[in-house]
Amino acid sequence: MKKVLIIMLAMLITGISGIAMAGSTPGSGISGSAHDFSGGTYGTIPGSQICVLCHAPHDGGRASNATGLLWNHALSTATSYTLYSSTTLNGAITQPSGISKLCLACHDGTVAVDSFGGASGTHFVPASAKIPNLGTSTNPNLAGTHPISVVYDPSVDQTHGQTGLNPTTSSIGISGTIADILEGNLVQCSSCHDVHNQEAQGADLVRQDNAGSGLCLACHIK
Repeated sequence: MKKVLIIMLAMLITGISGIAMAGSTPGSGISGSAHDFSGGTYGTIPGSQICVLCHAPHDGGRASNATGLLWNHALSTATSYTLYSSTTLNGAITQPSGISKLCLACHDGTVAVDSFGGASGTHFVPASAKIPNLGTSTNPNLAGTHPISVVYDPSVDQTHGQTGLNPTTSSIGISGTIADILEGNLVQCSSCHDVHNQEAQGADLVRQDNAGSGLCLACHIK
């Protein structure tokens, strides 16, 4: 978790992927990546800055999410999502919190990408960058996606006789261990996606190339 926050503070930009990769190489950095909005596609960015859409040196009291990331972007207007549910899900799941709330600020489609610095923008992410089958802003549905803000607890999973989760000491790509990519003990968007494209090893800014389901098997024992 500390490693994730250090990267976020150092690069000063966040979100999850889904917007076109703009030809950048996985792991090559934020410039030119899916989270580089300085090219004008999402409105005029002062000085063609990369970081300002999500972060500001002085947040002006806008960091109500309490992540300590000097947040500069408007948060999602959605307050209650339909959550993922399964008979095999043993980890406790809650409404999106922490870093995932920041990602949803753009990727649930309710807030414009250029809504930052207290201004209301007009440029929304395309349908391809929204959470699949999300529904509407009044009835947002996360039931068709990997659960987020869900507790990662290998001991609970094994107790219930499921196929199990790898221990948090297991490695994942070049991002360190599973413990390093959790927010506390929660799986968030940033657990699978390297939002600053520093450790990404595959398309969609994933932390481990999913060829052969490598990303899934980094955590899940199947």
